[in-house]
Amino acid sequence: MIRAAVISFALVQPAFALELEQCNRTTNVSHGGEAGARDLGAGYVAWEVWWAQEGVASDLLVADCRGQMVLSSRLREEGVRDRAFDRRDAGRDVLDRFSRRSPAFFALADLARDLEGVGRDTVISPMVTEACPCAALYPDARGDLPAFELVPVQSVIGDSL
Repeated sequence: MIRAAVISFALVQPAFALELEQCNRTTNVSHGGEAGARDLGAGYVAWEVWWAQEGVASDLLVADCRGQMVLSSRLREEGVRDRAFDRRDAGRDVLDRFSRRSPAFFALADLARDLEGVGRDTVISPMVTEACPCAALYPDARGDLPAFELVPVQSVIGDSL
C-alpha cells in the first residue's frame, strides 16, 4: 500500500523542472517571442514580449506571481498604429530602479506610476494563466491558475503543407 502511494505521488509530479532560461524563447517563428526573463525577488518577475510582423512592438511585463497580477507596458512600437516610439532603454532603467527597492516596497501600482511618460498603454490585470518566469521561479504561487506549458514554436505555415 505504501508503494502505491509513492508511485501515485511520482505520477503527479512535473515531467521536468522549468529553468528560467527556457522563458527566453521565440514563440512564433521569426516574428514573436519573450526575452530578458529575470527574478526581481519576493515573488516578482519581469520579461519582455516582442513582435515583428506587419509592425514592431515590445512590451515590458512584470508579474506578481503570488498576487497573480501582471503589469504590461508598451515600450516600443512602429508600424502598428499611427505612432512610433522606442523607449525600451528608459523602461528598463525604470525597472532597474524599481528592482533596487526593498521587496517590502514592491507594488505594481507604484511601477505603473513610475512608467508614466515612458511606457504607453500601461495596465495592471489579473493573470489568466501562469507566466513562464513564475512557473520557473515560483511554481508554488500558481494556485488555481492553469499551469504554464512550454510548447513548441508556432509555425507561420502550420501543418497544412
